[in-house]
Order: sequence, then structure tokens, then C-alpha cells
Amino acid sequence: PSEIDEAVLDRMDELVSLPLPTERERRALLSNQFFRLFCTMEGEGNHPSLVSRLLSKICRANTKARHEVQFDAEGCISNLATDSKTKGFSGRELEKIVQGVLHKTYASDAGILVSALWEQETMKLIRAVAHKHLLK
Repeated sequence: PSEIDEAVLDRMDELVSLPLPTERERRALLSNQFFRLFCTMEGEGNHPSLVSRLLSKICRANTKARHEVQFDAEGCISNLATDSKTKGFSGRELEKIVQGVLHKTYASDAGILVSALWEQETMKLIRAVAHKHLLK
């Protein structure tokens, strides 16, 4: 509330202060967001064919982005939710991290989330949010 402009505060009848999510809550938020946007690449093995990759981009029966079968989603989400990485992040900031990974997945050559892409993008987005926090 101390960061909200006085003119805005004057128009509000009640102020509600919400605490930032705990590690357990961050894990749940990240997991919900991730599994809402991503699904496993089933039946394609480690290296989907070129035709399969092209068809998946053109005719998406499933609107979710895909991740490789070996991708440890639960492990990556748990690691991302730790206090050393995302303590002090709001639910919206966590959502933006997963959405950023989603956009990079769609923009990648294969269109499939792999561990290296997850690590690269999450670290980049964590640094951006941390930088924003420093500017406050």
C-alpha cells in the first residue's frame, strides 16, 4: 500500500494486503501453470520426425505446448520454486516465467521444451524479475 499513489488510495474503500507465496505455494502455482500450458510428447520417442514436427505446428489438435518425454517437469518446477531462486516473487511474476518459457518453446526450431531451454529461459527471467525488484 505504501507504493500506491495517494489518488488511487483515496478511491479505495478497503486495502487488502496479501502475503507473497511460500515455497510450497510457489511450487503449486508453478505446477498448475506449467501443466495447464504443456503436455508430454507421447509416442514420438526422443527425436520426432520432421513431418511430425511440422504437422504439430500446423494442426494442433491439442493446444498445449509439448515437452520432451525425458523432461523432469516436477523436478524443474520444485527447483524453480526454491527460496534461493524465487523467494519474494508474486504469483503473477511466477506465471510470467512459465509464459516466457512457453513463448520460447513455440519459437524454438523443434517447438518442444527441452531441459536446456527450460534452464536458459528460467534463469534469464529470474534475473529480469530480480532486477525489477532492485529498482523498487
